Amino acid sequence: MFLVMKKLVFVFLLLLCFSFFAVVVRISPVRANGDPVVMIDEFVAQPSAGGEEWIELLNPDQDTALSLSGWRLVIYQGTEPNYTYFYSQDLSGSVPRGGFLTFATDNDTRIPDDGACLVIFRDESNSVYAVKYGSETCDPGADPSDATGVTIEQGKSAYYNLDEQTWNSAASPTRGWCNPGSGECPTISTITTQMTNEGVATNLGDQGDFSRISGLYFLKSEGGENIGKITFLAEMNFTDRDALTWMQSLDSKLSISQGVISLDADLIKDLTDTQASLTMYSITLNSPKILVDGQTDTGGIVSGLSYNRTTHLVTFTAAHFTTFTVAEDTGSTSTSSTSALGCGDWPPLTAPKLFQIDTTENSATLYFMPVTDYVSYYFIAYGYKEGDWRFGTQFNSAQKIGVVNYTIKALAPSTTYYFTIRAGNGCAPGRWSNYISAKTEKLAVAKKTTSENEVLGQTTELIKEKIEQQPSPTPQITSNPEPIITPLSETKLTFWQKILSFLREIFK
Repeated sequence: MFLVMKKLVFVFLLLLCFSFFAVVVRISPVRANGDPVVMIDEFVAQPSAGGEEWIELLNPDQDTALSLSGWRLVIYQGTEPNYTYFYSQDLSGSVPRGGFLTFATDNDTRIPDDGACLVIFRDESNSVYAVKYGSETCDPGADPSDATGVTIEQGKSAYYNLDEQTWNSAASPTRGWCNPGSGECPTISTITTQMTNEGVATNLGDQGDFSRISGLYFLKSEGGENIGKITFLAEMNFTDRDALTWMQSLDSKLSISQGVISLDADLIKDLTDTQASLTMYSITLNSPKILVDGQTDTGGIVSGLSYNRTTHLVTFTAAHFTTFTVAEDTGSTSTSSTSALGCGDWPPLTAPKLFQIDTTENSATLYFMPVTDYVSYYFIAYGYKEGDWRFGTQFNSAQKIGVVNYTIKALAPSTTYYFTIRAGNGCAPGRWSNYISAKTEKLAVAKKTTSENEVLGQTTELIKEKIEQQPSPTPQITSNPEPIITPLSETKLTFWQKILSFLREIFK
């Protein structure tokens, strides 16, 4: 009789191990009876003070997400029909492909500390997975996974090691993430380190449950100044197979620059309908609008656009992820004077006059006539065509006479850029200047592009007028080298030489 019992036990353990193996290698997405496969692979029965009880489900199927509509969790002690404890909780949502989803109980006394049977039902009568722990057993036919060897302790979780096919205790639970021995999830510290190296701050490492991430943000800064921020507004599950791949290359998928925020979300199409709040910093426009992939938004992707002229912040909500660029809304009826009333500063009443650009292989020096009234700074915007303001820099200056010249470096060689300038006074921006395009050289040879109409209209007045020297304040630039702002009296010879040369060309 003893030998017969040993054989029966051996056969039972062999069958149990085989069922585990079928799940671990993920060969079949369903059991023999057609039920979907889902596993309870971690749970906390005795949380730390102030914590909550929870269970974690794993979907071993790498190809299909598992909907939990109509499913429920049952926890009981004893055997049917004489249960000494019974608790049922409806489940919802879906477990992503090869991912996780966690559920917290409604209080911290639902999962008994001394043991119980945890069962997942797909309907009222059919169970698909069970785990027994502590001193309890499950009803006949439940085919439970055996975690009775794990001691339930406060603050620790019981988890299933897929590699070793054993239940263990973890002092640091991995809620909504791979358990030790899974080997598929990247470490969060690796992802956050990649982001930090790119100048992007994130609260990804502060998340307590990666199957239910909320309030996730990415904030890009340069030189200590914020540039742009993405904040996810809805709860998301980042444990989908493609989401894991996307997260590991997140540093290359996310691009934030002055006035431009781009997020490549092709790998996570299931997340693209998630609302996100976007913030752009240091924007000095009169009436901004948001372009979607360089075009006017006609699909209602952008909503809730607001612009704070005092803090120069643009914020809006995006229905899904792509490339967003801020630009001036030339069709707006608002004016600079109107913006001045909102912030208390008078805007410049005139616009700068850009008349010359000298280029080298990687720089462009702009020459322009300053405004003649209210001014505390100048802002230069430039891109690859008129209206493309993907690049920009601002420097402080109160200069109202003479000629201002400013050098922009780190440009691409043999590339045509379009430049425009505006003045601003405090929180009140002025009007944009004319555009001038200039192409950088292959070699470090200066090239001059001149707007003849702008200079010719000024020539007679400049020759007759005595220019008074005005001190120039020390400029402060957000992301470019020091500007060279020189009163006319200090560069009189060079300037007149250029004027005389220009006149000779006109009247020869």
